[in-house]
Amino acid sequence: MPPPSTRTPLDSINHPLLDKASEQFAAPGTAHERIRAIDDVVMFKVKVQRWRRPVPATTANTTTP
Repeated sequence: MPPPSTRTPLDSINHPLLDKASEQFAAPGTAHERIRAIDDVVMFKVKVQRWRRPVPATTANTTTP
């Protein structure tokens, strides 16, 4: 399967990692795990099955605990 076009909105792509990130950062009270090894910007972990992805705090629309 070819990758989607860069013009395709991420919320329209069916992928477990994108679904998890949407769920994890949708509710403002949800706990987030910060990646401590990256200290110049705040990044949070998103993990599902075999996929891993950092999400910047600005994208996550949240603050660190």
